[in-house]
Amino acid sequence: MRLGFSVHIVILLCALLVGVVAASAQEAAETIIKQGPAVEGDLYLAGRTVEIATEIQGDLVVAGQHVGIGRTVSGDVIAAGEVIRLGAPVEDDVRAAGRLITLSATVGGHIAAAGQQISFAADAAIGDWAWLAGQLVQVLGTVGGDLSAAGEEVVIG
Repeated sequence: MRLGFSVHIVILLCALLVGVVAASAQEAAETIIKQGPAVEGDLYLAGRTVEIATEIQGDLVVAGQHVGIGRTVSGDVIAAGEVIRLGAPVEDDVRAAGRLITLSATVGGHIAAAGQQISFAADAAIGDWAWLAGQLVQVLGTVGGDLSAAGEEVVIG
């Protein structure tokens, strides 16, 4: 029961973050596919579907129903959405909230993530600590510092 309440709080926080990001976004649209030359500086995006297909040389703040990060981000990532897929290196820290969060890349710093399901692939690597909360938390990759995981089911490979 308590975990169900926590998931509802995460969803509420996601909705609030989506509203804040959308209000201050550099770009907001139904579908955003960021590609082409590298983006120099910080980037703020909001949309139903957001795909990052170019390098970000700064921080990335993104909100959407489906968020995919497929190229290197040299700074921090702050992401909120229903489905968040981190498939490329993040050189600093990650903060993510969503229903389904998957990581199959490296994070140079630490990660704090909350959602219904959080999954780290075997090739995922966190340079520092990880704080994870969800109904299902699955960590098959490596964590360079402390790992704090809370959930109904926690799997550590």
